Amino acid sequence: MQRLFVYAMFWCAALILAAPAAEAGAASPLTIAGIKIGQNSNEFAARMDKNTALPLWSQPYLTRVKLTPTKGYKSGYVSYGNCAKPGRILRIKMKYENDELKFAQDLAKKLMARFGKPVDFRGNSWGTASAYKWSIPLDKKTSMSLILMHSVSDDESYTKGNSIRIAVPEWIEQEKQCYDEKAPQDKESEPFGPDEPTDEWYLPQ
Repeated sequence: MQRLFVYAMFWCAALILAAPAAEAGAASPLTIAGIKIGQNSNEFAARMDKNTALPLWSQPYLTRVKLTPTKGYKSGYVSYGNCAKPGRILRIKMKYENDELKFAQDLAKKLMARFGKPVDFRGNSWGTASAYKWSIPLDKKTSMSLILMHSVSDDESYTKGNSIRIAVPEWIEQEKQCYDEKAPQDKESEPFGPDEPTDEWYLPQ
């Protein structure tokens, strides 16, 4: 099974070499599943489960909220800013209902036809997850990051099945800079643990 998956991924990666040039005048993909990046989250309040809205512990300048059920998708969420432009949607991630590899391959072909060859192709060491990444200019200073992923991995670091994510990294960085300027500079506490860690500290006992 895994070997077949790896083979299929190599075949899919080969599509990059044969990818056509991007369609002339292809617009940047700002909208997916009816949600538009750059708009205020309040405009899509009816699509969001506000009970799930929480700041990200690793990115406290962003709030992530789950989307209500959406046709064609198993789940989805948006992340919006908390500081520079509160409420501005900066990232959208959607998990498709269809988990099949062929579905991902068909999507990859269509994305290549629209936006040209991806700038990156990634996979994990076990061949159970792979992703295409595009960087699509919005203007001279900002670009849209688009990632299409297929995974059969049980690793929670990857979204199992087929998923797509769009984001604007420069806008996210603006939120981070705003937060860093306004947030109190907490003094780091002394880390817990021995002065000279040994294998007993690093490995499960």
